[in-house]
Amino acid sequence: MLIVGAELCNHQSPFGQVPTWRSSRSLQAAAIALVLSMLATKPALSQTPSAFDTTAMKAMMRQGLSVVQSNMVEAELSRMELSLEFLSQPHTAELLAAFTKQYYDALISGGFTKEQALQIVIHAENSALTPSR
Repeated sequence: MLIVGAELCNHQSPFGQVPTWRSSRSLQAAAIALVLSMLATKPALSQTPSAFDTTAMKAMMRQGLSVVQSNMVEAELSRMELSLEFLSQPHTAELLAAFTKQYYDALISGGFTKEQALQIVIHAENSALTPSR
């Protein structure tokens, strides 16, 4: 699997070591570098300096962006697989249950009713489990 500008690293969290991809800024930088390098490409020898082939440049940019986009998809799929592996561990479920209970209790201590606290916890869990768009 080829991932431009991404690296797998272990992140220390309250739940232990979590494998994560350090990629968003790296992939953006790689995409910008790719586009800039394509813009800096000299025209073919058969072309005069005043004749700029926009069709060829657009094709090169589409191809470059397609590569970057496929690498980003690969990185996101790998990140999701690692997250699911981490979440499927029994110890992780125990930690999440303890956190949810503490969060619920803290909301009630902070002045929310039991029903409000429950709705907040439900919404937070649904948001955490829903992939971002």
